[in-house]
Amino acid sequence: MSAGDPLFWHRLQFAFTIVYHYLFPQLTMGLALLIVVMKAIGLRTRNAAWDDAARFWIRIFGINFAVGVVTGIPMEFQFGTNWARFAATAGSVVGQTLAMEGVFAFFLESSFLGLLVFGEKKLGPRGHFLAALALFAGSWLSGYFIIASNAFMQHPIGHTAGPDGILRLASFWTFVLNPWAIAAYLHTMTAAVVTASFVVAAVGAYYALTGVHVDAARRFLKVGVTAGLISSVLVAFPTGDRHAKLVARHQPAALAAMEGRFESGPMAGITLIGQPNVAERKLDNPIEVPGILSFLAFGTFHSGVAGLDAFPESDWPDNIELLYYAFHVMAGLGTIFIAIMVYLLRKPLGSAFKAKREAIRAELIRAEQEKQAALAKLTSAEAKLAQLETEKQNILANAGKEAELEKQRLAEQTATDVQRLRAQAEADLSRLAGQQRLSLRRLSAEETVRRAEEKLRGAIDGTTDARLVHASIAEIGGLN
Repeated sequence: MSAGDPLFWHRLQFAFTIVYHYLFPQLTMGLALLIVVMKAIGLRTRNAAWDDAARFWIRIFGINFAVGVVTGIPMEFQFGTNWARFAATAGSVVGQTLAMEGVFAFFLESSFLGLLVFGEKKLGPRGHFLAALALFAGSWLSGYFIIASNAFMQHPIGHTAGPDGILRLASFWTFVLNPWAIAAYLHTMTAAVVTASFVVAAVGAYYALTGVHVDAARRFLKVGVTAGLISSVLVAFPTGDRHAKLVARHQPAALAAMEGRFESGPMAGITLIGQPNVAERKLDNPIEVPGILSFLAFGTFHSGVAGLDAFPESDWPDNIELLYYAFHVMAGLGTIFIAIMVYLLRKPLGSAFKAKREAIRAELIRAEQEKQAALAKLTSAEAKLAQLETEKQNILANAGKEAELEKQRLAEQTATDVQRLRAQAEADLSRLAGQQRLSLRRLSAEETVRRAEEKLRGAIDGTTDARLVHASIAEIGGLN
């Protein structure tokens, strides 16, 4: 099939749509069972922590359910757009289960989902648990109707072909209880529980490793690991084994392609590693376990298993390499899932995470110590800053006091100097006044002497009275 073939694009588009859609319902179908388990434990033990755990996953369920509805609607239209001839030929048969899925299961699931999300207080613990049971029944019933539709395409029974070539339902119960549908349903729903268990356990592990929501982490891990181990084993046996036997019986060419078996024969080995070489009709670099494929397919090691050489090439799967690698990746992952869950079940929340938790705890302690050291340094720096500020204020205060004292000293010195200068000035003024008085007395004495001399000369000349002369002499004597 080439890219120019319209059938290639029809298949590619439908494959992308259905694979993307299936990511969500397989998680919700698995979560529906685990929610019932959590609600049952909470109801039996009356431990509100289990109700909190269930409430958390109910919200996750609701989100995935909404996205699953949106991504599933285009597939309904693609039955008519991409597979119009199939819809016209087999629509009256597969349409039965598709309609039942929408009318019964989908509305049952969506109605009780609303009660679970919004009606817990109204319903009470027992009513909420019954709503979870109804949600579980609706989601798993929905899964069965879809798988029954697919089983008719793998192993068509319960129908007749009319003269016009249109397929019509002959026996409803034969069609609905198709053995292929029952085996595929058990295998698929168990795989959905594997998916949900790993998601629940992964969230619990994340919480445990980060040290948050430790109580919820313990419960998530307990439920997820226990359910994951049980479902991982059941996916391989008996559900996977039963499904493989149906493929060997009803689709032997598909089994040969899945195992990369090009030659028929007994004691067929199961291929662990190898690369199918379709051009040369062989498996390159094979590593096989002899006889296991014969035993798994037909119950004995010596049973013959048909290879692709037993069928015309027109009956071969279109892409043998894709089918071979997809099957081996699926089988390998299933084995790894069992090993992981066995390991975790032996060490739940214990040594599986102990070293990591201790390392994280030590890192947190170290970070806290560094934080405290930094706070201590900050406190010390703030204290030092406060001390410097105090010293600054003291210096400013002391400087102010010294300035005030200096000012006061200068004022006192100035006052002293002023007083000293005033006293000196007063002394000088007093001295000058004394000198002035002395000078005045001298002038007065000189004037008196001069007058006395004039009077004496007058007396000598006879022009002055002798008594005046004696009075002048007496006055001069008084000056001395």
